[in-house]
Amino acid sequence: MLYVLHEIHNVLEKRGQVDTIYLDFAKAFDKVSHDLLLVKLHNFGIRGNLLRWFGDYLSGRLQRVTVLGVTSEPLPVLSGVPQGSILGPLLFLIYVNDLPMSTSHDTTLSMFADDTKCHRHLRNFQDTIILQQDLDSVANWCNDWRMDLNQTKCVVMHFSRIAQPMITQYTISDTPVLQSSSQKDLGITTTNDLKWNKQVQEISTKANKMLGFVKRTAFDIRQRRVRKVLYLTMVRSQLAYGSQFIMPPKGSKSSKRKSSKSPANPSPSQRPRVQTRSSTIALEPTIASPSAGATTSSTVHEPVNVASTSATPDASTISPQLLQQIVSTVTAEVTRRLTPHHQAEFSDAVVEAPVVAMGASTSTEQPAIVSGIVEEALKSVHSAVA
Repeated sequence: MLYVLHEIHNVLEKRGQVDTIYLDFAKAFDKVSHDLLLVKLHNFGIRGNLLRWFGDYLSGRLQRVTVLGVTSEPLPVLSGVPQGSILGPLLFLIYVNDLPMSTSHDTTLSMFADDTKCHRHLRNFQDTIILQQDLDSVANWCNDWRMDLNQTKCVVMHFSRIAQPMITQYTISDTPVLQSSSQKDLGITTTNDLKWNKQVQEISTKANKMLGFVKRTAFDIRQRRVRKVLYLTMVRSQLAYGSQFIMPPKGSKSSKRKSSKSPANPSPSQRPRVQTRSSTIALEPTIASPSAGATTSSTVHEPVNVASTSATPDASTISPQLLQQIVSTVTAEVTRRLTPHHQAEFSDAVVEAPVVAMGASTSTEQPAIVSGIVEEALKSVHSAVA
């Protein structure tokens, strides 16, 4: 999948277009013909007793169904590879190994088990005709080898960032292929402009739900090692899956391009805006005392209206002492709200929470955790410092 998206991304960078048809095999593992599979094993060089052993392995199998305590009569299994076995996936890969050879040279057919997609770089209208011919060749291959395509679930996506892409209605066995702007491929939601906002939203929602489930069901677990295992396997794994697409490694073209667009010291107008649910927060700004001069200071309670300011405060409006006090106040509130039960897993969030509160950029590794803690912290900052 990384290779396919990399190829599509290179075309989009040159303001080109790629049409991709996501093919769906109907009961792929159950449709493998035993006789035709033995033919392909023979073509791979498996002969003699080993080929006869595979024939015995596949034939003579029976199946039956039990419903509400009633079991049906056993029936022979005439097709399909044994699912759950070690040889099952390997035999299926051997069976569909020659499918990519049915397409033309510039059309790529990428496969991962039964997940198949056919894509081609469109330079002109002739390329759409060739892609349609390749789809017909795939359909003919399925008919020859007794595999069925679920035509109602096959989807075409037109990857492009141009204003007027070529929109072509493709067909599979005279059935129109549905067009879509997004498609879930191997658990990753891909859009036709290769932006990952939808994927980030989905994994954040899923991770938040899983985090709530862990907190509700494992609240009485005190062992740090067990809590860490629960977090890593059930929450962090949700955030990490597919991160290669969302966060490219350092040194890649995408990361360099993002770095060049985001200055290290943005101006006040470029800094992110702060939006909180609290309308006012009582802080303690440090002001110079007129009687003691500039060397002494006193503190007064002065409410600061957060909602009235649209940009993040900078050095021109807030003194360094007040800025440090805001950071310290929020940090103390977050630390107070993190019980020892959760401090081990979310210690990094305590460090990042003040940065979130000040409107600066944060690490994207734990966005849902950090934002949730900061929201809860900001709700009670007023009562903490009043």
